[in-house]
Amino acid sequence: MKKIELVEKPKMFMLESEKAIVETKIILPELSREELIERYKKIRPLVKRYSFWYELRDFNLDELLSLSFIDNIDDNRRSVVSPRELITLGEFPCYHKIGDNREFNPTIADVLSQYPDELLKDSNLFCLKKYPRTSDDFGDQIEAVKAGYYRTKVRALKLEKK
Repeated sequence: MKKIELVEKPKMFMLESEKAIVETKIILPELSREELIERYKKIRPLVKRYSFWYELRDFNLDELLSLSFIDNIDDNRRSVVSPRELITLGEFPCYHKIGDNREFNPTIADVLSQYPDELLKDSNLFCLKKYPRTSDDFGDQIEAVKAGYYRTKVRALKLEKK
């Protein structure tokens, strides 16, 4: 039933209608531990630090599932990769569970579990193209945040040694 309510300042009539609550639910694909390890052997994260691109050290299974691969880059970086050796194969949206204290903690497992099938064959690296860095970056992902996730854009890459 609709109700008209008088609002005092400013003077106006406000029509209050019944509101339909639409809840966004995000269901992510799951990989077995074996599938995750197989994908990780083939497709690795690439991070940018001080204008350089780095491959990261090897991570164990627990770290793949729980460690944010964009944190502690100085401790985790392994080798520099030249952008001239990278071929972009495509980009895809990726969702990451909101961490404690609303932290952004993307894991390698998050990305590898959502990797599109058509990019799996040729890709051997990935990087986050777009991700939330400040509170201003959350404006375009209200629905994802309401569902308990942050949304990023991942770039699937192929490294060709020259």
